[in-house]
Amino acid sequence: MMLEFVPQAMVLDERNQQLIVAGEHQQVQILSLPEGQVVEQLATPMTTLTPLTTLALSRDGKVLVAGTKTGAVLLWQRDRATEPWPTAVVKLSNPHDAATLSVSITSSGDRVASASVDGSLRVWHKTASEQWQLLHQHDSAHRSMAVRTVQLMAGQDILVTGGDDHLIRLWDHSASQLQPLNNLMRNNHSPVHTLAVLPGDDSVVVGGANGKIILKKINFRGEHYKQLFQGQQGSTPIQALAVNPDYLMVSGSVDRMVGFWDLCTDKTMQVLGRHQKPVVAVAIDQSGQTVVSAGLDQTIQIWAEDE
Repeated sequence: MMLEFVPQAMVLDERNQQLIVAGEHQQVQILSLPEGQVVEQLATPMTTLTPLTTLALSRDGKVLVAGTKTGAVLLWQRDRATEPWPTAVVKLSNPHDAATLSVSITSSGDRVASASVDGSLRVWHKTASEQWQLLHQHDSAHRSMAVRTVQLMAGQDILVTGGDDHLIRLWDHSASQLQPLNNLMRNNHSPVHTLAVLPGDDSVVVGGANGKIILKKINFRGEHYKQLFQGQQGSTPIQALAVNPDYLMVSGSVDRMVGFWDLCTDKTMQVLGRHQKPVVAVAIDQSGQTVVSAGLDQTIQIWAEDE
C-alpha cells in the first residue's frame, strides 16, 4: 500500500487490526488492515513540521509514544483501547537536545524511556494523579556517541540500550537515579542500530551496522553473556527488528530486504526484497500470521505466510 508521506516508524495495533505509521511533516496515521485505509490522523502540538522518528505502543493499546527530530517526546492516551485517539497530546518535559531515535513503554503503560542522537536517555513515569513526570535523566559525556535504541524490559526495572559505542548496556531505573549495571556486551565491533527483548526477558536480539543479527543471553548477576545465534542478512545496516512470543523474528535493512527468522531453530527462513528503498520499520503479530514492513519508498508491505 502507498502512503502519502515517507514513513520513519510503525507499530502494529493487533487489538484493532490497525497500523500506526509516523513520518515526515508530523504525520501520524492509523491504517486499517489489510485494506490500508486511513481511519484516523492524529494531531501533534509542534508549530513547525518536524519529522517524527520513532513510535511505541503500550501492550494494552492505551498509550502511544512518539519521538521527534527536534528531541521532543509526545504521548497520546485513551481510556479504552478500542476507542479513537484523543486530539489532546502530551509533550513530555525535559526533551532531548537532539533527535529522539528510540522510545519504549512498559506493558502497563506507566513508564516511558527515550534515547537520543546526543547520547542521552530519559525515563518518565505516570504519577498517582495521572500526570507524567521526569524520573531519570542521563546525559552522556560523549555526545557524539548516539544511543540508537532503548527497550524497557517487562517485569523488571531494567532497560537496555545500544548505540554507536558498539555496546549493549543494562540500566536499573528503580532507584532515584538511573544506575548503569556492570553488564556491558560488545556487539562484534559494530554500532548497534536496533534491538528487541525476547519473551522471558533474559535475551536480546541485536541488529548492527554490519548487517549481522546476534542473539545474546543476559546474566543480570554478572558481567557475562552468551551468544546464542548469529545471522547475516547482508552487508548493510539492520534498521528494524521485531520478535513474537513464538520466537519468530522479522528484520529490515538498508539494502531494502526483509528477513524472516526462526530463533528456536537458529534458521533463516527467508530473505525477501519488495521495497525500492531502505526498510525502516517491521512488525509481527503474536500468531505470526501478520508481518508488515515500512520503507522509505513510501510503501507498506504485508507479507503472506506462504511467501
